[in-house]
Amino acid sequence: MIESPYYRPFHTSPQLFVKSFPLLFVIGIFVLGLLPAAALDLHITVLGIRNDKGKIAALVFTNSDGFPDQPIKAVARARVDAHTGKVTLTLKNIPAGKVAVAVLHDEDANGHLNRNFLGIPLEGVGLSGKPMGGGPPSYKDAEVGVPANRNLEIGLKYGFTAGATKETQAVLPASNIRK
Repeated sequence: MIESPYYRPFHTSPQLFVKSFPLLFVIGIFVLGLLPAAALDLHITVLGIRNDKGKIAALVFTNSDGFPDQPIKAVARARVDAHTGKVTLTLKNIPAGKVAVAVLHDEDANGHLNRNFLGIPLEGVGLSGKPMGGGPPSYKDAEVGVPANRNLEIGLKYGFTAGATKETQAVLPASNIRK
């Protein structure tokens, strides 16, 4: 062994481990906190689709920035062909925690929500969370926790348009977690 005032051998005694455990524990918790939360796949069943025209689009947001109509600010997006009645979309890599989901039946497939002169949507819209009322939706009202089974049902509501059926005008649950 080298005897020098500048050289101290590293001791791996159990006492050293016990003394340093609290510090190692705190550092470990900090490092784990920096890791991203587990990403999930979310399956959204859209109910109350009135026809086969166009596309059904869904956007997932984790905060109010861009909600509900700025797709570029959504953390996930999906589009499928519309089918009368219902369709299911799968959104990949959704962060665990609270999200808000906006759904659109883009009947003319132009990528935008068409509105009348009063600003009332002419195409079907739906949100997670609380049912839609009058006025623009808020992120807070649409926010839901990602369900454990990762299945979410969202009913579409169509504006006051000619051709809307009694079935699609019925109040559908805006969010219902399937079991």
